[in-house]
Amino acid sequence: MKKSEFERLKKSIVEVGDAIRGKREASRVFSYEVPARGKKPVKTFAICLNTDDPELLVPRKFYEITIADNDLVRVIDEGGESAI
Repeated sequence: MKKSEFERLKKSIVEVGDAIRGKREASRVFSYEVPARGKKPVKTFAICLNTDDPELLVPRKFYEITIADNDLVRVIDEGGESAI
């Protein structure tokens, strides 16, 4: 992992802690730079803050994400299935 990616991850962890403690509102919106076509998709991580179905996504757990062919974010849930 590149240092810049690590710093972004570290910043997001601090933001999650603040959201859990009620110091800030949790957001369901995030941005991700889509890699240029023809290159291997870049994998990164996201943190689940809240979920409607805790059997599929666990709050405060890291999930690896990739960009699907149709430019949607793909997350593998606890059931091992792809959630887009």
